[in-house]
Amino acid sequence: MQKHIMTQREVAERRLIKIAGDKVMPFEPVKHSPLIDRFKNGSYGASSLGFGLYANGHNLRGKSTFAPFGLIYSDGSCVFSVSFFRREYDPKEKPPYMIISSPVGENVEAKVSDFVERVFREIDGLISGAYVRFLKLTSYLKLLKTGFLPVKEHPWHPEAHEEDETYTNGLIRFDSLGREDEGQYLAKYRRKLGQKKRAFESFLRRNDLTYRLDRLDYSGHEIAFGIIEEHFRLLARLGKQIGSTPEDHTNSISKEMLSVPSVSGLLGFIDSVPVSLFVYERLSDKSVGAYTTITLRDAETIIPRLGLSGSIDATGFTAHPNYAYVRVFEELSKQGFSEVHLGGSEHPDLNVVKRRIGAVNDPTYWVVKLRESL
Repeated sequence: MQKHIMTQREVAERRLIKIAGDKVMPFEPVKHSPLIDRFKNGSYGASSLGFGLYANGHNLRGKSTFAPFGLIYSDGSCVFSVSFFRREYDPKEKPPYMIISSPVGENVEAKVSDFVERVFREIDGLISGAYVRFLKLTSYLKLLKTGFLPVKEHPWHPEAHEEDETYTNGLIRFDSLGREDEGQYLAKYRRKLGQKKRAFESFLRRNDLTYRLDRLDYSGHEIAFGIIEEHFRLLARLGKQIGSTPEDHTNSISKEMLSVPSVSGLLGFIDSVPVSLFVYERLSDKSVGAYTTITLRDAETIIPRLGLSGSIDATGFTAHPNYAYVRVFEELSKQGFSEVHLGGSEHPDLNVVKRRIGAVNDPTYWVVKLRESL
């Protein structure tokens, strides 16, 4: 058997656990979800899916088989996620950055600052610096006072300075949405969204097709990952793949994550053809966060798979993503949720899509501290 050669990230993870003792450990979704539930405050990043998605160990710039869901820090009064990634354009030999995500709890800003300074002292040479993300404004300002810098001083990515928190229209409140006579929720732009919804329904009727949503469990893993891969192939063709990769969503559809009680998923099908994937988590009694939300919109790819004979009138197919969102909003509303957070976007086009379905601005912030600044 070939001996495993540890990645830069794995070396840093093991060293960090050694110096931090029982406060830092590999994140195990089922085991640690009750701990995270204690600290949930309705924010998008503070969740099991948020931790597992943004600290995932499958990205080639931060690969870890030791802690594939990242690390979790907890001292009983606060919690945050810890991981290590290289920036996209950094040379491979450059040490990664430590990423702290969604710090919440008592006096957490001071604890994050102390933690970063200790890591800088005791893991010398293994990291280039530290980023802290998913900060609300109050925490952002407090960390600036402890010596962190605004992320614009050292951007994470040249086009998306704060990855998918760069554009922050992501929060949809159902009570501010319009309601049609049949009880379906539409955004404040409901006239245009309603037109798109009806256009896709017309496409289905003309071609004698149906759309359905099925519950996702691990038996649908292969289908779900196929949708993810197809989506990223399209982004690559369009030149809109900024930083993210299909592997970033591996944890969202893992058996471990789908076994967390607060996590659920839906697969969307046109007849028997899988076209949509939604993985979400309950953030509070009335709020849900949606983390992997993908609908395949490339007609040249999907239409041939439907097995339709003769000429096909594809008019209305491009409205498919809007229709899928409406169906998911209806499902979440039936479950008693009054708002859904779709997260931010690394590309402005994605932000526009969310804004057009009624998403309002809900900003979070990054700060950075470089190793040589101590």
